[in-house]
Amino acid sequence: MTSINRIFASLVALMGLGLLLGGAYLLTLGGSFYYVLAGWAYLSAGVMLWRRQIYGVWLLVAVAVLSVPWALWESGTFYWALFPRLLVPAALASIGLLLLSTWLPADSRRRIRGLGVLALLGTVVFFGFAFTPHGVISPVPGTPFTAAATNTTPSNWSAYGRTTAGTRYAPFTQINRDNVQDLKVAWTYRTGAKIELDKGAVDSNTPLQIEDTLFTCTPDDRIAAIDADTGIERWKFDTHSASPMWNRCRGLGYYKLKEAPADGVCAERIVNSTIDARLIELDAKTGKQCPGFGSDGVVDLKQGMGDVKPGFYFQTSAPLVARDYIIISGWVVDNYSRGEPSGVIRAFDARTGALAWAWDLGNPDITGLPPAGQT
Repeated sequence: MTSINRIFASLVALMGLGLLLGGAYLLTLGGSFYYVLAGWAYLSAGVMLWRRQIYGVWLLVAVAVLSVPWALWESGTFYWALFPRLLVPAALASIGLLLLSTWLPADSRRRIRGLGVLALLGTVVFFGFAFTPHGVISPVPGTPFTAAATNTTPSNWSAYGRTTAGTRYAPFTQINRDNVQDLKVAWTYRTGAKIELDKGAVDSNTPLQIEDTLFTCTPDDRIAAIDADTGIERWKFDTHSASPMWNRCRGLGYYKLKEAPADGVCAERIVNSTIDARLIELDAKTGKQCPGFGSDGVVDLKQGMGDVKPGFYFQTSAPLVARDYIIISGWVVDNYSRGEPSGVIRAFDARTGALAWAWDLGNPDITGLPPAGQT
């Protein structure tokens, strides 16, 4: 038996052992029987191939053939669901048939080799479909273009996705496909931010537009209010945020009190969740911190999170303001060490900054600040 044959037999046996053990564990979680059966078949086939028994090849073919109805039953005809279920069994069966053709007498060799080549071509064609689009939704050919319903009513862009529904759809037609090529730069505003590529800094924010003011943020969470007509800066606030990695601010939140306070302070608020895990509220008119929110306008998002190393937990997504709550999650380093901070989703009172509720995937029983000794 050649070394190539032994290597192939060993790989099949090792794959079978992995599938058998993993499949057994999956069964304890209520998963499919397929992986245990396939693992046992591959382990057995590997042993047979090592012993140069042709039944090992037919076992590979049987797994490939029987995997087809199982895959169709489990995932339907969607290509990307079938791809991981059928590609490897088909490839192993093809290689096995070609291997078998070298063991047989000359009178039987040609027929099995032809079957192996045919199976290999089918496998290559199946793999080739990975480079063509699947599940594409296309317009009906010949369908005429119709403009969206016109809405000329002035409207704010008050959330990252325009509204808290997050559709990003803007029902405006003043700019359309007939005049978009005629647009010209009206003004330019420079943030003054230094883009530090070694810290993963990317300027990726979607500005808010409230009435005649734009609100924008930089990768290091410098916030500015800009006159939407002239580009003149109305105010700027530096949060003095810093993180060793992934510096970016994708957007801000906007909150308006149902009843404005007598002094008018912080009747409308801009909300920022920073790259060093703080939640900040600013007066939308002046850019000053809202004194009644958290501690002088700031809430520490590391509270209850346990030991947080620099760069292990922070916010990069725009905060969602829903009713009277600010809802945030967090950027968490994955698969780096044990005992990392949780990606807990929390809601804070938009008026006071007090924690309203929490949902932790790792411990759903904790719905507020963790009890003593827990995170």
